[in-house]
Amino acid sequence: MAETDSPILTKMKEIKARDIMSLHAITINDEALLFMAAHLLMRFKISGLPVVDKNDKVIGIITVSDFFRMMGAALTANTAANQSLYSEKNVVKNVMTKNVVTIKKDTTFYEMLTMMCEKNIHTLPVLENDCLIGIVGRRDVINTYYKLVNLMWH
Repeated sequence: MAETDSPILTKMKEIKARDIMSLHAITINDEALLFMAAHLLMRFKISGLPVVDKNDKVIGIITVSDFFRMMGAALTANTAANQSLYSEKNVVKNVMTKNVVTIKKDTTFYEMLTMMCEKNIHTLPVLENDCLIGIVGRRDVINTYYKLVNLMWH
């Protein structure tokens, strides 16, 4: 007897990134000062900012996790060289993650959730022809998941 997906799993495979993504992604460039990136993350209550070049191509991402890594390293930084890394003059490109996990607008919710859980990431830039067209963040995923759960219960 062949196994079938549960109703919630079936629905998770029907929902696409285009259905839940935010169309207006907040971005930053790689020469921006770190305090500006931190300001944008806190102001908009987001966990990641795609880093784009002058042609709006995604070249990295700076996340809350990157800041925590940097702050953790600052706790043990004793030399002047290490201290300068955490100065307000430091720029995004020195801290950002360069290998960005991206998705396409047809990526399923199931695939997004799997990526986010397995890779411990919270922000998925959505690309089309290498251009940023939207973003799926942890709030989008949580809202979608609990809408599905609520739908299944009622």
